[in-house]
Amino acid sequence: MPPPLGRYQYRLYELDPVNSKVIGHLSRMLNTWVYVLAAYFAFGTCLTASFRTRGIEWFGAFLVFVGWIPTSVQFISNQVALSTIVTTAKWQTLNELQAKISKLHTEANPADKEAMEAINRLMDLHDRVRATRNSTLNLRTGLNFLNQLMLPFLAFLLANVDRLLEAVR
Repeated sequence: MPPPLGRYQYRLYELDPVNSKVIGHLSRMLNTWVYVLAAYFAFGTCLTASFRTRGIEWFGAFLVFVGWIPTSVQFISNQVALSTIVTTAKWQTLNELQAKISKLHTEANPADKEAMEAINRLMDLHDRVRATRNSTLNLRTGLNFLNQLMLPFLAFLLANVDRLLEAVR
């Protein structure tokens, strides 16, 4: 679902699109599915590891790593879609600012102080918009993703705690 989301137009805060309400809502909605996917694999790992069949531990460990692949793909797909939305909105704003700057520049007399100040203010605004982040990915998002990856691993460890304690002794 995330890749098509990047093709739509959204009403975002023009000067800092990544901090728009819509982006926050989409980010929470998409990351909820990553949590659901991680919980699904954690439950499956716990269920598999709870069977007391010889060799099932290896299958549980395999399931942990298999669970990480779709969770990682979903997370990356979410981040790419959100980044596409933000980047598109930023470029739309930057193009509008560039058009205004260009129009003022061609019409203004270089000796006109007010026109030159208006051009400088627009150029400063252009630079500020250009410097804003392009994605919702930050330290907090990265740590949340690592926590999501740990769910299947923790389920495997909890389901095999007795075997792990035996191996340590």
